[in-house]
Amino acid sequence: MERHIGKYSLPGWICAGFFIALLLSMTYELLLSSSAQRNCKKSIDIAIQHLIDDTIVSNSGAEIDPESQKRLLLKFHKYANDDLNSLGNRTTLITYLFLFGCSAIFFLFFAWSYFIRNKELGRRLDLALSRREEVDELGLAAAGLAHETKNPLGVIRGLAQNIANKLDNSEETRRKARDIMEETDLTTARLGDFLSYARFRSPTPEDVNSVEYLERIISLIEDDFKNSGVELNSEITPLTMIADSDMLSQVLMNLLTNSLRFTKKGEMVTLSCNSAGSQFATLAVTDTGSGIDSKMLPNIFKPYVTKGAGGYGIGLAIVKRIVEQAGWKISVKSKPEKGTTITISKIAVRDI
Repeated sequence: MERHIGKYSLPGWICAGFFIALLLSMTYELLLSSSAQRNCKKSIDIAIQHLIDDTIVSNSGAEIDPESQKRLLLKFHKYANDDLNSLGNRTTLITYLFLFGCSAIFFLFFAWSYFIRNKELGRRLDLALSRREEVDELGLAAAGLAHETKNPLGVIRGLAQNIANKLDNSEETRRKARDIMEETDLTTARLGDFLSYARFRSPTPEDVNSVEYLERIISLIEDDFKNSGVELNSEITPLTMIADSDMLSQVLMNLLTNSLRFTKKGEMVTLSCNSAGSQFATLAVTDTGSGIDSKMLPNIFKPYVTKGAGGYGIGLAIVKRIVEQAGWKISVKSKPEKGTTITISKIAVRDI
């Protein structure tokens, strides 16, 4: 398996380090070459100056004309400078060609690495899509099975109800028939929850007045809170949300029902709505109930995660699925015996 440091592969970093070291080395060599050329030219200039200042006498003892001597030495100086410049130009050209070649190799390596990585990511994406399709097919099959199971359950409940309503039957028989009806209703409700979890929803956003909408939600469930002796409060900021009202209703009803389930008599549940910046609204359901254990907290949005004998069922899993399909965000904060706050954020708003 290819190791990665940051977002680049280890071979890529090694190649980059090698390239940088090579670049520094060639730069150092180029500086040394330039310094050597300058020193050589300086030495030649000094030697020529000495020759010009001295008197050169031929073997016959005749003194050479100083003007001829100067022209001769200046010509030598020109040739020497031409040779040094030619050498310097060749050295510079070779250095630049070498650096260009190294750069080409370096970028070709990264292009190859980028191509290989994209190919691997494409393969993984295709595999993930294939698995997603398989999961979707299994979900559809399970949903179909659950739907078909509800029909015979309805027949069973009808027969049990007939037995329970017949006065000619013994009390024991009628009691067992009522037990069958209750278990059938419970199973049907669980199948309904499962179908709701498996169903894919395509949101239809519309303008939702926060005050009117949330007051209607509260009116639908406040009798359950009164019967349980739990206080239901609201803190609503007037604003216009852009959301699928049916999906939002299912989310809030599940959250409020769940809070009621784990809040004792005399305690409180609060439904709040406020603006989080200029573009989004935040909804929160806060209770002062039993809270959630820290070990259980990461798993509460998974289906059928239990808490003691009661269990969380599938309600919060449905909530998370709807939130994701609507493009919102969900988060939870909880302390045992202190209470829980579940927040729905990133709900678009039209006006603040």
